Amino acid sequence: MIPILIPALVFLAALPVLVRSLVLRDRLLAGLHQGHRELWVQLGRPSGWMWRAPEGALFPEMRISFGMLSNTPPTWLSNAPDLGDLYFSCRRMVRLWNFVAMPLFAATMIVSALVAS
Repeated sequence: MIPILIPALVFLAALPVLVRSLVLRDRLLAGLHQGHRELWVQLGRPSGWMWRAPEGALFPEMRISFGMLSNTPPTWLSNAPDLGDLYFSCRRMVRLWNFVAMPLFAATMIVSALVAS
Protein backbone atom coordinates (compact mmCIF):
# COMPACT_ATOMS: atom_id res chain seq x y z
CA MET A 1 0.00 0.00 0.00
CA ILE A 2 2.71 2.51 0.99
CA PRO A 3 4.88 2.09 -2.18
CA ILE A 4 2.03 3.16 -4.48
CA LEU A 5 1.42 6.20 -2.32
CA ILE A 6 4.77 7.74 -3.25
CA PRO A 7 4.12 7.95 -7.05
CA ALA A 8 0.64 9.30 -6.31
CA LEU A 9 2.12 12.03 -4.12
CA VAL A 10 4.74 12.87 -6.77
CA PHE A 11 2.01 13.14 -9.40
CA LEU A 12 -0.19 15.30 -7.18
CA ALA A 13 2.77 17.55 -6.33
CA ALA A 14 3.55 18.00 -10.03
CA LEU A 15 -0.06 18.56 -11.11
CA PRO A 16 0.10 22.37 -10.60
CA VAL A 17 2.95 22.48 -13.15
CA LEU A 18 0.74 20.78 -15.73
CA VAL A 19 -2.22 23.03 -15.00
CA ARG A 20 -0.02 26.15 -15.14
CA SER A 21 1.44 25.08 -18.50
CA LEU A 22 -2.04 24.52 -19.93
CA VAL A 23 -3.32 27.88 -18.63
CA LEU A 24 -0.29 29.71 -20.06
CA ARG A 25 -0.76 27.94 -23.38
CA ASP A 26 -4.39 29.04 -23.45
CA ARG A 27 -3.32 32.62 -22.77
CA LEU A 28 -0.71 32.39 -25.55
CA LEU A 29 -3.26 31.09 -28.06
CA ALA A 30 -5.81 33.71 -27.03
CA GLY A 31 -3.13 36.39 -27.46
CA LEU A 32 -2.36 35.08 -30.93
CA HIS A 33 -6.05 35.06 -31.80
CA GLN A 34 -6.69 38.59 -30.52
CA GLY A 35 -3.52 40.37 -31.59
CA HIS A 36 -2.16 38.33 -34.50
CA ARG A 37 -5.18 36.78 -36.19
CA GLU A 38 -3.45 36.04 -39.52
CA LEU A 39 -0.65 34.22 -37.69
CA TRP A 40 -3.19 32.26 -35.66
CA VAL A 41 -4.90 31.20 -38.91
CA GLN A 42 -1.52 30.18 -40.43
CA LEU A 43 -0.87 27.99 -37.39
CA GLY A 44 -4.09 26.10 -38.11
CA ARG A 45 -6.52 27.98 -35.82
CA PRO A 46 -5.28 26.17 -32.72
CA SER A 47 -7.47 25.77 -29.66
CA GLY A 48 -6.28 25.46 -26.12
CA TRP A 49 -7.15 23.35 -23.12
CA MET A 50 -10.04 25.53 -21.95
CA TRP A 51 -9.89 28.40 -24.46
CA ARG A 52 -11.36 28.01 -27.92
CA ALA A 53 -12.23 30.64 -30.48
CA PRO A 54 -15.64 30.16 -32.14
CA GLU A 55 -13.95 29.58 -35.49
CA GLY A 56 -11.11 27.53 -33.97
CA ALA A 57 -10.34 23.85 -34.04
CA LEU A 58 -12.67 21.62 -32.06
CA PHE A 59 -9.86 19.79 -30.26
CA PRO A 60 -6.69 21.21 -28.69
CA GLU A 61 -3.72 21.56 -31.03
CA MET A 62 -0.57 19.99 -29.63
CA ARG A 63 1.91 21.07 -32.32
CA ILE A 64 2.70 24.30 -30.48
CA SER A 65 3.32 22.45 -27.21
CA PHE A 66 5.57 19.89 -28.90
CA GLY A 67 7.53 22.76 -30.44
CA MET A 68 8.21 24.07 -26.95
CA LEU A 69 10.39 21.03 -26.28
CA SER A 70 12.86 22.31 -28.88
CA ASN A 71 15.70 24.68 -27.98
CA THR A 72 14.96 26.85 -31.00
CA PRO A 73 12.12 29.38 -30.69
CA PRO A 74 9.51 28.99 -33.45
CA THR A 75 9.80 31.22 -36.50
CA TRP A 76 6.30 32.64 -35.93
CA LEU A 77 7.41 34.17 -32.62
CA SER A 78 9.41 36.84 -34.48
CA ASN A 79 6.08 38.06 -35.92
CA ALA A 80 4.55 38.31 -32.43
CA PRO A 81 7.29 39.72 -30.19
CA ASP A 82 4.73 40.93 -27.63
CA LEU A 83 3.98 37.27 -26.85
CA GLY A 84 7.63 36.33 -26.27
CA ASP A 85 7.56 36.45 -22.46
CA LEU A 86 4.35 34.44 -22.37
CA TYR A 87 5.77 31.88 -24.82
CA PHE A 88 8.96 31.40 -22.81
CA SER A 89 7.05 31.12 -19.52
CA CYS A 90 4.81 28.49 -21.06
CA ARG A 91 7.81 26.69 -22.55
CA ARG A 92 9.47 26.59 -19.12
CA MET A 93 6.38 24.93 -17.61
CA VAL A 94 6.01 22.45 -20.50
CA ARG A 95 9.65 21.45 -20.13
CA LEU A 96 9.38 21.17 -16.36
CA TRP A 97 6.43 18.83 -16.78
CA ASN A 98 8.01 16.72 -19.55
CA PHE A 99 11.63 16.59 -18.42
CA VAL A 100 11.30 16.64 -14.61
CA ALA A 101 7.83 15.76 -13.37
CA MET A 102 7.03 12.87 -15.70
CA PRO A 103 10.45 11.16 -15.42
CA LEU A 104 10.29 11.51 -11.64
CA PHE A 105 6.79 10.03 -11.64
CA ALA A 106 7.91 7.17 -13.90
CA ALA A 107 10.95 6.48 -11.70
CA THR A 108 8.83 6.34 -8.55
CA MET A 109 6.37 4.00 -10.30
CA ILE A 110 9.20 1.65 -11.27
CA VAL A 111 10.74 1.69 -7.80
CA SER A 112 7.31 1.13 -6.23
CA ALA A 113 6.68 -1.83 -8.51
CA LEU A 114 10.06 -3.33 -7.64
CA VAL A 115 9.52 -2.83 -3.92
CA ALA A 116 6.02 -4.30 -4.06
CA SER A 117 7.16 -7.46 -5.90
